[in-house]
Amino acid sequence: MLTDNEIRSVAEDSLEFKAFAQTLEEIISTSETPITIGVYGAWGSGKTSLMRMIQGLLEDQGNVKTVWFDAWKFDKTRDLRVALIHTILRKIEEDKNVNQTLKNKVGELIKRVDWLGLGKVALTSLIPQLSVLQQGTEPLIKDQENAPRNTLNLIGDFEEEFKDLTKDYVGDGGRLVVFIDDLDRCISGNAVYILEAIKLFLNVKSTIFVIGADKKKIEEGIIERFGERSEGWAKNYLEKIVQIPFKLPPLRKDMITEQFIKGLNIPDEIKEYASILTEVGDNPRTIKRLLNNFEVRRILAEKRKLKIEDNMMAKLAVIEFKWTDFYSNLIVIYGETKENLAKTLKDISESDEAEREKRLK
Repeated sequence: MLTDNEIRSVAEDSLEFKAFAQTLEEIISTSETPITIGVYGAWGSGKTSLMRMIQGLLEDQGNVKTVWFDAWKFDKTRDLRVALIHTILRKIEEDKNVNQTLKNKVGELIKRVDWLGLGKVALTSLIPQLSVLQQGTEPLIKDQENAPRNTLNLIGDFEEEFKDLTKDYVGDGGRLVVFIDDLDRCISGNAVYILEAIKLFLNVKSTIFVIGADKKKIEEGIIERFGERSEGWAKNYLEKIVQIPFKLPPLRKDMITEQFIKGLNIPDEIKEYASILTEVGDNPRTIKRLLNNFEVRRILAEKRKLKIEDNMMAKLAVIEFKWTDFYSNLIVIYGETKENLAKTLKDISESDEAEREKRLK
């Protein structure tokens, strides 16, 4: 059976993501910082695999440090901002190549800052007023003089300390790259906390954030948190935080058939029907689920000593995935009448036009 594990390196690439990974790795290595990149794609489209490949390429460089943050795992915590900041600082603190002086600084920052006092309520009231979304030239916080003083001081103090820690950690010319995965799997409104953290606390030189998400779901989360303040407001909000959007293109059918499926650890008997199984679509995760379903059915048929043609079983597996109600009807009709409706439809499709019209009626 196939697992849902992502690809972890260019050497494992079966999705033709190598060029994408190399391009984004070059952008990360050469662009001015701070910068945020959005890797956009639907659920199961390969975002995690692409980001893991980029991470692998970056870690081959001596002056690049990477942090991986799985947002979904922390979705039930009190504040995703806290979880993200804590993950980054812990990674620095636990790095074996970091000297004790820097580790002590990080440890003191972790202990000293009242994480739960980052101003969750205050920040929530400030974020919708970001005039930068409207003009693009004014300060991040619209009315700093009237903003809660403690919150603003905390933001400024933390940013300065984080800037110093980052510089000490990566050195001159180095970069800290934070990968944020599965943001779109969080409760939609909670995902916005990560965007807030990037903009308010972590937006310092030498940092790059790479966010993997379904863009539409993130925009829905922005609207859920703040409302639809104007047409396109959520889109503008996201664009001010994500400077480089990269949308994963759909996978070609021939690539799925010849490379992806045939490169998986599945029986050769199943690979023979790759051209049928790809009719389920171009989503790698969905295809893996279909292949597991197909293999289970083959094993069950063998155990029950049922003789079912594999090509017919492959087609039924696709029908079940794509048209669940129709598949259920096929089974019900066969159970009640013993008529193989799939075979009947196949026969009709192969008859001449006059006969086909007659039989369809």
